[in-house]
Order: sequence, then C-alpha cells, then structure tokens
Amino acid sequence: MEEMYALYKHHPSLAGFYSYQEGSGTYYVPYVREFSEHVKSLDANLLAACAPHIDDPLLAGYLSTVEELDIIIYQAGVMASYRTDNRKKYPLRRVKDFCALGAGAKRLQNKIAILHVELFGYLENRPNPDIVAASYDNIYGQILSAATVTDADGISLFSYHAHIYLPLKKYAQVARSRQAVVDGLKAFELIALQVSCEPNRIAVYFPYSDWIIERWPNYFLPALDAFRALGVPADVLPYAPPLEESIYPYYPLHMNQDVLARLLKERTVLVLPNVSGFQQTDSDLIKAFVEQGGVIVAFGPQIPMGRSYERKELFGGDETGGTRTHSAVVVKDAVGDRVEAGSHFALSRIQLPSWTANGARVIATFEDGSAAITLNKYGQGMIVTIIPDAWTAAQHMPELVRETIERAMSSTGVAPLVDIVGTNEKTDMAVGRTPEGFRVAVINHNSGEMEVMLRPLKTLDVRASGWVDLVSRNKLETSTADRSIRVKIPGRGFRALEFRRASAD
Repeated sequence: MEEMYALYKHHPSLAGFYSYQEGSGTYYVPYVREFSEHVKSLDANLLAACAPHIDDPLLAGYLSTVEELDIIIYQAGVMASYRTDNRKKYPLRRVKDFCALGAGAKRLQNKIAILHVELFGYLENRPNPDIVAASYDNIYGQILSAATVTDADGISLFSYHAHIYLPLKKYAQVARSRQAVVDGLKAFELIALQVSCEPNRIAVYFPYSDWIIERWPNYFLPALDAFRALGVPADVLPYAPPLEESIYPYYPLHMNQDVLARLLKERTVLVLPNVSGFQQTDSDLIKAFVEQGGVIVAFGPQIPMGRSYERKELFGGDETGGTRTHSAVVVKDAVGDRVEAGSHFALSRIQLPSWTANGARVIATFEDGSAAITLNKYGQGMIVTIIPDAWTAAQHMPELVRETIERAMSSTGVAPLVDIVGTNEKTDMAVGRTPEGFRVAVINHNSGEMEVMLRPLKTLDVRASGWVDLVSRNKLETSTADRSIRVKIPGRGFRALEFRRASAD
C-alpha cells in the first residue's frame, strides 16, 4: 500500500484503497479495522473500502462500527450461490435482501453503502458453457432487485471488464448479457432516484445472537418474503454494538444509544420475526425504544423474552404453557376498514403455542378464543403481537395483517401510502413519498405476466389525483372511486407509476 501511495499520491484520481480480502463472519472485522486504520495513517482524507459476504448478518452491523471504514460493498452472492461447491441457489430477489442488510447498517452509522450485482454465471445461468457472463434474465433481474433497496449510495457490477467487455470480443452471445446491463442500469436509475431514495418506515430487525446465522435463512428470509406477498416494502436493520464495545472478543452488554436515538427520530417500526429472546444489549434497547414512543410488530410463534423486561408486561400477554392446533382466526376488534369484526380467516390446522392477553387489546382470536393478534401500549409506545409466523399470516389473512401493519405505522405519524395487492414472494417493490403524492415500483421476478392492484390509502385526496406511468410518461385512466388501478407487469419486468394531485400536472 505504501508503494502505491508513493507512486500516485500526487494524482487527484487517487481517492483511497479497497481491500480485496473477503470475509463472511465477524472474524473479518479486526482485519478491516487494521486495514482501514493503515489507510488513514497515510492520509486522513483517503477512503477505505471493503466488500464482504454477509452469511452472518451480524457482520454488517459490526463493520458499521469501524470508524475508519468509509465504503462497504456488501456482496449479494446470488450468482455465486450456484457454484458447484455452494449450491444454495438463491433466487434473484435475494439481491434486495442482502443489499438491504448492508444499507441498513449504513443507516445506523452513516457509512457509504454500495449495492452489488454479479455479472458472472455458473452452470445453468450461463448462455453456454464457454461464456462466463450470466444470461440476460439473471443480470437484468439482479439489477431490478437492487434498485428497490432504499437509501443506497450506488451500485457495483462484478465484473464488467472481465465478464462482459473482454468476452464480447470473442463471443457474440455476450452482447445479450451486455444489453442486460444497459437495460438494467436504465431501470435502476429510474427506480433508485425517483422511488427508493428514502428509507422505508418499517424494517425487520436482526438482534444480537449466537445463533443468528441459522435464523437468517430459517426465519428472517421467509419473513421478508411474507412482506413481499403482502405488498409492503420493508428495510432490514442489523444489530450494531456501542462503539466502545465493538472490538472482539468484547461481549456487548449495553445498548447502542446512537441507534436508539436514530430509530426514534426516524420513527421506524421494527419487525421481530419469530425472535425467541434477547441478550442484555437488545433487551435494553427494545424496552427503551417502546417506552420512549417506538412501535414494534412481533410475529410468532416465538415472542421474545428479555432480561430487562417482563414479557407479559411489554407485549401484554404470555404463553399459557400448551400447544394447540388451530383452524381459524376470528376478528374481534377491527383496527381499520379493511376487515370487519366477526370476519373469519381459515388456517390449515397449524400448531401454535397458546397465548393469553394480559392487559393487551385483543384484535383477533383463534377459533378456541385464545389470543391471535394483540395490541399493547407500553410507556409512550406500542407493540403489536401476531402469534402465527409472518409467512403463514401473510398467506392466510393478508388483509388483516395489512390492516394491523397500517395501524402500527399510523401510530408513528407516518402512515403507509398505498396498498399493493396481488404480489407474491417472487416480487420486489418500492414506494416513495413525493410533495404531490407518491411513486411506486413493482418488480415481477416470475416468468409470466402478473396483475396487481395499487390502492391509494385515505391519507391523500384521491378525488383530485391521477396515475402517471414513469417510463412512458403517459397518464393512466381509472374509473374507481378510490382511484385504485390494476396494472399488468410483464414477466421478469417491472412497472413504475406515480400517483399525484391533478394540480401537479
């Protein structure tokens, strides 16, 4: 590094140094800290960058605490998951999930977060065995998924020169892969700059845990797919320790006060998907967050126990000690106008721990009268508890879950803007607020065309508003009183629309 710096320090193009060493766990953090400190020792104005894998979600949060590190390129690893020695075969939508984890860490500590798309392919993802470049659909779909990540600072393509530029001189088929980059970046510019430019107000939270690596694919990824099926764009926020407790092997004990302040300021609703319990650091954070006005949506079947709170007080209920088989959910106390009291939602005889309310408002019960959804006020904040897991809830009672989420978000003063109905887990979406309304983008990763309904919520004056296609700039007509519109999205494509007051035209 010293030799490179001595050769090029006079040139204005030298912005900093990037470490090609990769890592996938928190063991990687000490190396990155040492590397970044060395970069700053040469010149405090140089930038330090790294590109980790994030098989361990805690790595994202811990890297965010390295003060000398400026730029983090979190590798999506979707194409790499088709390697012969790593056949996880992640779907294209996982680009959004992995990159959102990195962007969430950036929010906690003000880092520069660069999204990551892989242009190479393995086996079935190549146009032919002699070409390293991935196929058109794989490249284009990755870029579309990345475009829906909120509040990112750019995108990296690994690697255009090696996988597109050079092979194109020999193989004409690579021209199709190159066109995917061109088309993808055009769509990325539209979506990232006009729709997904600000953080979502609801985010899945990854707590500190020794077993978080197992929970990531088993509980958190299905929860993110559940939000896709609900048509609710959600961010990802990883745990970040206090700076003074961030150096391994130090065991974090205290909450990160900076994270607490940021969550409260941004009025972020936190989602806890099947989290069984917290270490002291998160127990204190979650309790303080709710006490000071924060809002949480907790999905079961495990509702987190803590070290600094009583679960029956914070969540307003507790397990009775038994497990029962349930066939239906019945609405007892509606919290909106999507579903009415008395509405039934069938379940496929799922076994869940029996739950009883302890001061919480019961929104819905199972067929046997035990609590299924509760709303509990604690301090200045609120917790919504949904006993079924997120995926089951989204599949069997989507309107009830949407209504409950809207109630949670509205309590923070920032209500959702639109219902996106008709999506499934093979989609990505983004919604952005504008001075005159909102914009929405929906990515269809399915092979066939799909139809979705976009339904503006009552927070806007829908009578004097209309829809505009952001790609064609054409106005779209709808005759519905609530100004909802049905749009068809091509397979492996996207639609981006704006809903705005007529006076803005």
